[in-house]
Amino acid sequence: MKLYSFQQSPKSRSVQAAAKHLGLSLDLAEVNLVALEQKSADFLQINPNGIVPVLVDGEKVVWETIAILVYLAQKASNTSANGELTNDRLVKNIQWLSWQIAELSPPIDKIIETMLVKVMHGNPGISGSEENSFEDERIREARTSSERVLGILNTHLEKNDYVTGSAIDIADFAIMSSLSNCDHAGIDLLSFSSIRAYRSRIRSLDAWASTCPPVEVGVMIVESDNLEGK
Repeated sequence: MKLYSFQQSPKSRSVQAAAKHLGLSLDLAEVNLVALEQKSADFLQINPNGIVPVLVDGEKVVWETIAILVYLAQKASNTSANGELTNDRLVKNIQWLSWQIAELSPPIDKIIETMLVKVMHGNPGISGSEENSFEDERIREARTSSERVLGILNTHLEKNDYVTGSAIDIADFAIMSSLSNCDHAGIDLLSFSSIRAYRSRIRSLDAWASTCPPVEVGVMIVESDNLEGK
């Protein structure tokens, strides 16, 4: 299987980590989003949406992160290491994958995108000046939204080690890709003790640690629709 991805893409990393955890081998094909390689004619033949990640398995082409993760889980189902992907387990994963896309990621990404705009304009941080009032308000609103959804996740994790139960599953890797951006967004997780413990558990896994992008690349990609898939 070949995965078209970008090493600084949180969604690409979630797929790579999930595949490694599931014991599936991927051949990585780097698509440089900064250089807009995802908009090239060759790549658009693979995915006309011009976004990553994209999985190619023989004649099958799968794009959108949720679809790729489910495909990998189904491919690894019934193996001794991963167990059967029952309908109940599949529904739980899709539920949390959908929640991650619809609820968790948007406010975190909005903060990062707005902060990047402010930096580009030479006004990093929340200044309170009239010139930056719109950006400042966007950041405040997004932080309020992020605290609400993080509260939902924290409450759920008070009684569960992982989002679908006692064992890590594909949805956890997608959620972790969003939580990894909390530091970039300046979101303090101090009051979310269950999330911090959850994040530490995933960080300790070889599947996650081994897919960490190299720091020297120096590029951070948020989960924007114009760059990455859902």
